[in-house]
Amino acid sequence: VELHWLCEAGFADIACLHPFVKKVHVMKWRQWRKHLFQAETWCEIGRLKTDLQAESFDFVLDSQGLIKSACFAKMAKSPIYGLDKHSARESLAALAYSKTFAVPKGKNAVWRNRELFARVFGYTMPETQVFGLLVPESGRLKNLQFPYYVALH
Repeated sequence: VELHWLCEAGFADIACLHPFVKKVHVMKWRQWRKHLFQAETWCEIGRLKTDLQAESFDFVLDSQGLIKSACFAKMAKSPIYGLDKHSARESLAALAYSKTFAVPKGKNAVWRNRELFARVFGYTMPETQVFGLLVPESGRLKNLQFPYYVALH
């Protein structure tokens, strides 16, 4: 499996941390939506579309289940897999998908995404979650006292 990841610019560095991600495609929707009537915005969106269509994807997996994410997934001109209408955050997004998967609601987003990937790729989700991120030496914290705590927003 060769994995490409389409994500908002602010999260691209996180996607790059996983060694299994071959390429990160960056979108700037948070910026673009504020400047929809500017030509430069549409040029950047066009470049993203060209970049996605230059690839040869077997399928695109939209794990967000949003109309916005489904629209960007359609740019790739490949079959789109995603959550079914009862599982997606925005049920209309499921209309864009050529193959859908049911994932129970009521769990956190990380669990739901991992369950969706397990169903798409046909494996059983492991009990222990290992995310496989590799933090470069230059980004690692040194001399931590154990136990230590991390807070993310």
